[in-house]
Amino acid sequence: GTFKLVGVATKSKLSSVVFLPGLEASKLYRQGIVSENHLWDPNRHQDIQDLFLDENGQSILPGIYTRDIIDAIDLSGGNIYKSFMAMMDGLVTDDTIADWKALPYDWRFDLPDVVANANMIAEVEQMAAASDTGKVTLIAHSNGGLVAKEIMRQLEVLGKADKVDKLILVAVPQMGTPKAIEALLHGEDVAFLKGLFVPRWITRGLAEHMQSAFNLLPTEDYFAKVANPVIEFDPNAV
Repeated sequence: GTFKLVGVATKSKLSSVVFLPGLEASKLYRQGIVSENHLWDPNRHQDIQDLFLDENGQSILPGIYTRDIIDAIDLSGGNIYKSFMAMMDGLVTDDTIADWKALPYDWRFDLPDVVANANMIAEVEQMAAASDTGKVTLIAHSNGGLVAKEIMRQLEVLGKADKVDKLILVAVPQMGTPKAIEALLHGEDVAFLKGLFVPRWITRGLAEHMQSAFNLLPTEDYFAKVANPVIEFDPNAV
């Protein structure tokens, strides 16, 4: 006789995932005369200075590009997205999702430019087409949430917002953050990157003409909800 499996349960699959990393969480490169220069995360002060923008918000050095996100940033292997990437790979391996993809971007620029330069709309459409559900789930961290909202805005204009079934935002400064004020006025208190001491004048020089830094300034809604001043100026300062 013949045997037939009846009533075998199949695991329902979820949409494929597109991940949008936070500010400064995509690696930046530039091709040198002899070899590729890894500018971010930096190995020396000059790497950061090579990322400075002019007064029009354009990169002083041409040809800077990205292709991956940061997994770990210091010599001890400190985790940035390393564990998240391993988890997502595991979901693909056990067939929970068909695929996932991080979309790195040059985080120095304005949101429409980020989406256009990284070809994000096409990437989302491609991931949706290959997904088991025909849709994608967007997971966004920090500044990536602002990028994700710009993606949604553009998809709505195109009548393709249904390509996304869920938008998951993690620690997204939707009303801005007072840290952006500090970074623009005095530079970011980074201290060490991979054992490299980074003085504030360098991080301030990077932020000075960086539109993404201005996008993170607190909004009117932020000030309406916060009673204490987010910044105070010394009246005796010269």
